[in-house]
Amino acid sequence: MTGNLGQPIGKYDYFFMLLLGFLLLLRLATVLITPLYIGPDEAQYWRWGQTFDWGYYSKPPIVAWIIGLSTAVFGHEEWAIRIASPVFQTGSALFVYLTARKLWSPLAGLFAGACWLLMGGVWLSSILMTTDVPLLFFWSAALYALVCLRAGGGLASAIGLGVAIGLGFLSKYAMIYFLIGLAIALVIDRPTRKALVSMNGLLAGPIF
Repeated sequence: MTGNLGQPIGKYDYFFMLLLGFLLLLRLATVLITPLYIGPDEAQYWRWGQTFDWGYYSKPPIVAWIIGLSTAVFGHEEWAIRIASPVFQTGSALFVYLTARKLWSPLAGLFAGACWLLMGGVWLSSILMTTDVPLLFFWSAALYALVCLRAGGGLASAIGLGVAIGLGFLSKYAMIYFLIGLAIALVIDRPTRKALVSMNGLLAGPIF
């Protein structure tokens, strides 16, 4: 059996998916039963999320949109404000895993993804709804799209890169550091430079 990365699906892939699913369920349960009250930043984002807009007082809109959608579905409970956080952190871990798997091997993917999932900061971030949660998700998605484009990926990789960078900026302005890193890679890494100045690669800019 072969995955979409052109490598056989083996025991490391299955083990990572089991770990991913188990920790997602554990973190969702933690959000549901946590005694932590909503913090000032989360309360502010919740208030913004009552009115969908393209930007707010001090932050771009994605975190408010996420909270607005989750509370529209589940009601204005504290857990409903935070329920999307473990889902986004799980998605970030998946992109970290896919990136390392694409660059090296399934074992490397397992190691990188598991390290991400088990970091203390990620544990804490998974039960709080902050701007870092969607930022890290779209950052890791952009990195994976870049690696795919660099490896010869086509139009889908370029579109994914542009969309992920754009949504990253709508999550937190710190996404600019991804562009700084991308500029450095253009200078020092020939495969990245070749991929980004190709017909497909050049589409990522206007899409972003």
